[in-house]
Amino acid sequence: MINYLIEPTGDGYTLTIWEPAPLTNNRVKPFAFKAKYFIKSPLDAFELLKLVQGGNKAVRSPVPGQLANALLRHQIVS
Repeated sequence: MINYLIEPTGDGYTLTIWEPAPLTNNRVKPFAFKAKYFIKSPLDAFELLKLVQGGNKAVRSPVPGQLANALLRHQIVS
C-alpha cells in the first residue's frame, strides 16, 4: 500500500509519498521509503503517483478531500 498526502503551498503543492512498514531493529522510521515532491498542479501529482504506483494496486490518501478523491477515481489499476 502506497500512501500519499497533497498539501497546497504558496506557489503550488507538496506531494509526499510513502510506504508504511513496521519498526524493526534496523528500521527507525515507520516506512519503507518516503519521498517529497514540489509540484505545480494536482495533475502533476497524479502523474507522479502513476509512476510510483507501478505494479502496486493500492494507493491511499490519509487525508479526505475533493482532490484526494479525484486522484483516486482516476488512478490506473493494472
